[in-house]
Amino acid sequence: MILADNPRQLMSLLNFNRVDVILYSKWMGLWWAQELAINIHLLAPPLRTENIYIYLNKKHLPLVSQLAKALKQMKEEGRYQQIITQTMVPLLK
Repeated sequence: MILADNPRQLMSLLNFNRVDVILYSKWMGLWWAQELAINIHLLAPPLRTENIYIYLNKKHLPLVSQLAKALKQMKEEGRYQQIITQTMVPLLK
C-alpha cells in the first residue's frame, strides 16, 4: 500500500504507473484527472458510499434554517440536478 500526501501526487502515481489502482472520491478524482490531463478509468460500482454534510461555523447558526430551506427548494425545482448535470456529468466524458 502506498499513501499519497495530496490528490495531485495520488494522480501522478497512477499516471506514471507507480500504482495500478487508487481509491478516491468519484467526482474529485474525475476533476483531478481532467485538471492534470490524465486518462483514467473509473471502476464501478463504488466500494463504499458516504453521506456528506454541509458544516457551518457556529457564527452562522442563524443561517441554518434558511440554507436548509433554499437547498430543499432547489431540489424540488430541479435546480440542484441541473447544476449536477452542468458541472459534474461532463467529467464522466
